[in-house]
Amino acid sequence: MRSQAPVEFELGNARWAVGRSREEVLATWRSAAEHWEVQRGEPAPDTCWIQIAEMAAELGDATFSAATLQRLESCREPLRPETRPRIYRVRARLAYRAGDRVEALRWLQRALDEAHALRVESPELVGELLSEAAWVFAELNDDERAADFASRALEAWNRSSQTNAAVQLPTAQILARARTRQRRHVDAAVAWSNVAALAVAPSVGQTELWRQARREEARAWLAAGQPERALEAVQDIGDPTLADTEAADIALLRGRAFQGKSRLEDAIASYEEARQRARQAGNAARSIEAEATVRLALALSAAGKFTRAQRTFGEAASLRDFVPKELLSVWASEEANVQAALRPHGPVGMYYDLATTADLEQGYRSRVGSVGAVPQ
Repeated sequence: MRSQAPVEFELGNARWAVGRSREEVLATWRSAAEHWEVQRGEPAPDTCWIQIAEMAAELGDATFSAATLQRLESCREPLRPETRPRIYRVRARLAYRAGDRVEALRWLQRALDEAHALRVESPELVGELLSEAAWVFAELNDDERAADFASRALEAWNRSSQTNAAVQLPTAQILARARTRQRRHVDAAVAWSNVAALAVAPSVGQTELWRQARREEARAWLAAGQPERALEAVQDIGDPTLADTEAADIALLRGRAFQGKSRLEDAIASYEEARQRARQAGNAARSIEAEATVRLALALSAAGKFTRAQRTFGEAASLRDFVPKELLSVWASEEANVQAALRPHGPVGMYYDLATTADLEQGYRSRVGSVGAVPQ
């Protein structure tokens, strides 16, 4: 077996680790491989050349990448066991860039077969190959297979203590988006929760992505009919310094969760906050303002505050084009109920009459101090 990688090649690895550009890293690796041959009189280790081929493929240099692969495959010395599946993975990338997605998937399957055939299977390598297949299927809008390969990739990485959060994060996002599109709400919520956890890991530290994932998690829990879990997801992500659009969306989600738990006063306050922040954001948050306005009216009606509910439904009329379709029929039905509740019915006896009378009585008491007091 050949010697280990040259020191100059490790310099390229270090530059890659600290975020230097791919072009700079590739140039360093190529220089290292060429110096190795000059100084040692033998080809550089296959681990060097396969990394060069992979990076060249990522940069779109198909000609150089293919030439590097050809050099590897024609080498007289035996390749390391893990090199062969990585060669197939590069060929898959080249096929995909050439527009042949079916051929790309064939190469990925060969790479997986080869990886599984290793005497000591590498969970990291298997995870990378499964992740790449998940990405291809996601590009093909095949959510079922994308989710399958992504979940298998994450499982493979979980068997290894060496895979960090930064590697897993893109695949976790593929899984979460696929489950969301499949309307598998509980699975989607769990997947978004995992994305949120990875986003704030020390090797990632993306607070904005964490908030986004928590919002998506809350949406999934609401769709699954679990408002208490949705509230847990958004309860701790409020921040006065947030942009108005994001703050409005968080307040809207919080209001929906409160309403789902029949905490109507809390829901009303959250919807009011969502409307205020959405108005400050302008056109960018018009859809949030529209949904918050309709949901506020529904919450007011459920709380027996019919006059405010009627006024809020009226305010929503100018935003009708931005209201989600699933709310339109609920809006029409509940607005009709509110109008009926506010019409005089003769002797008090109907449910809405009783609720309206109680509302008026409460207002009267707050003005005069107590029943029977004479207004001054």
